Amino acid sequence: MDTNSAFEIISHCAGDITTLRTLCLTSKTIRSFAIIHLFSTIHFTCAEDMTFWCEIVARTPALAVVVKTVKFWEPWEELGYRYERMGFATSTELRDISVMPDIPPFPTVEVVEYHGNGFNDTWTVIPHALKVIGTTLFPSIQKLQLASLGFRSFSELASLISACGRLKGLSFQMIRVNKGASKPEPPLPETAVPDLTTLEELWVKECNYNSDSQDCILSLIKEYSPSHLRTFTSEYFDYERYTCSVDSVREVLQRNAASLVNLVLDPRFPETQDEILDMFNRLPAFPALDSLTFWMSDNHWVEQVVNALEGAPNLTRLNFRLWLYHDSSFSPEGYDDVRWYLQNILKGAFPWGASESMKKIITRKFPSCRHIVFQLCVPNDSDLHFRRGARRRLEAFLRDGLEESGADIGDCLHLEWVNEEFQPVVYHAMNGKPAWGEERSDLWSEPETESSDCGEGSDSCQ
Repeated sequence: MDTNSAFEIISHCAGDITTLRTLCLTSKTIRSFAIIHLFSTIHFTCAEDMTFWCEIVARTPALAVVVKTVKFWEPWEELGYRYERMGFATSTELRDISVMPDIPPFPTVEVVEYHGNGFNDTWTVIPHALKVIGTTLFPSIQKLQLASLGFRSFSELASLISACGRLKGLSFQMIRVNKGASKPEPPLPETAVPDLTTLEELWVKECNYNSDSQDCILSLIKEYSPSHLRTFTSEYFDYERYTCSVDSVREVLQRNAASLVNLVLDPRFPETQDEILDMFNRLPAFPALDSLTFWMSDNHWVEQVVNALEGAPNLTRLNFRLWLYHDSSFSPEGYDDVRWYLQNILKGAFPWGASESMKKIITRKFPSCRHIVFQLCVPNDSDLHFRRGARRRLEAFLRDGLEESGADIGDCLHLEWVNEEFQPVVYHAMNGKPAWGEERSDLWSEPETESSDCGEGSDSCQ
């Protein structure tokens, strides 16, 4: 088989791990491309995983340069994950590692993720053995993602970031920090001071568990001064909670207004409405901003924030995210729940403006905006991904509701279905279903097809 054909076949099956494994047995050409997808991301969930990886690399040294992302993940016992599936009689959890296994460096890895099991107030603490690896194990690291983790102090968090060198991307999700307010922390040694001068992307998600966590994120921003960010995201999924403090967001936006290209904001904060609007009123213009995303709820809060902003003359895309949460089994009752939620959004957040339409307000603030996108965010385990008929009905309901509100955005309105990572979901043009992913295929079965899922045509997002 020629190289182009092999590449096309493997690209089509990129998300199907089972098929990729099978294709490795068909020809050497296909195998070489399949390996790139199979080993581009690897997961370590216990010390035995690391030992197993060492054995693999010893047999096939070329695999070491294929890996681009390494994830350290604590397993979720409630999902039925068992180490026995890999043949391990016993296992050492990541949190219990005292001595790091002698793993050869990953010369091409750019993304490293530490993901604990921070649920029910049981917070994973990264062991010392994993904290010190940094650029020693990952000399080309560009992005560090921390999720569901607890840190005993601000210096512990700062030291971990420092060990990773000059990062371009940094992500905090569900991070808890105990600052130790009873006594001040000693100054960090020079070797442990983070260098954020090259940071281009910063994500802060669900980090409001206590005031110490918010203060530490703010301290990182103030003390180590990233000033050339291109992407900043501050958001929270739970509508009963908030994102992070106004002070933190203000600090980031004021320092990086001139360089920001992509901005994602959840405008819910613990401060009062007057304090929040005052913050947005005082921000400078965003001359380089191209994409602005807001989480939308059933009130006029987003409209007020848009009116408070100075403006972004080069903005071309304005996104409004709607989190369509429901039980994974998408029954008729589940459809009614989502439709009711959309109806509340339309009633509470629209119409915009007493004397001008939504389109006129957006055009006045963002004269270059050509795309107004409503992103329908659906959990990865939702059966709605397999219900093309239901998706079409929800799309029509949203379009009709916006038109009735007088938004006047029909010529620039776009609808997107996105997953939990806010990436567009690609549905098959013929059957309207997504490609099976590795994580879902082990835990859920595909729902039965309904008659409304079999009509002609395609979804808005392809």
